[in-house]
Amino acid sequence: ENIYEKTFDDLSLVSFSTIGKVPPILESIAPSSNQVIEPGGTIELTFSQEVRDPVYTDVGITFTDVSSRKVIPYNDSNDFDVSNSSVTITLPSKDDIEIMSIIDYDSSYQLIIPAGAIVGTTFIDASLSSLDNYIFRTETDPRPKIVSYSPENGSPNVGFIDTITLT
Repeated sequence: ENIYEKTFDDLSLVSFSTIGKVPPILESIAPSSNQVIEPGGTIELTFSQEVRDPVYTDVGITFTDVSSRKVIPYNDSNDFDVSNSSVTITLPSKDDIEIMSIIDYDSSYQLIIPAGAIVGTTFIDASLSSLDNYIFRTETDPRPKIVSYSPENGSPNVGFIDTITLT
């Protein structure tokens, strides 16, 4: 019997529902909070479902210096990589740190990702609440430091042939 030729007289037998909006939920962050990340290192966010590339090139990521509360914009979408359910954020390189002073060595930062920067494939904003207390630290400055010098600052009668020692 062909069911398409019949009509339903009693619609009380028919019911349906839609699936509620389920945002991608941040499941893990690597490295974990309070870990040292070297310049050029990465932070990887893993979500409960696939996420998509940002619609805008400026995703609005910022780093907030925990000590000074200074907000540092980091809007380089080239360093924001989306692949399936993972987002990888690449930190500034040593050259970026030394030349542009984007972030400092031996500091702690909170990663801030604004609402709408990461969305699921159905354009529902990702749930980033577990990122609220995420802090990363940068490595100690590897550049050499002068700890002593001779002759002392302001020393009189230093000649052109005298030896100057830096330690």
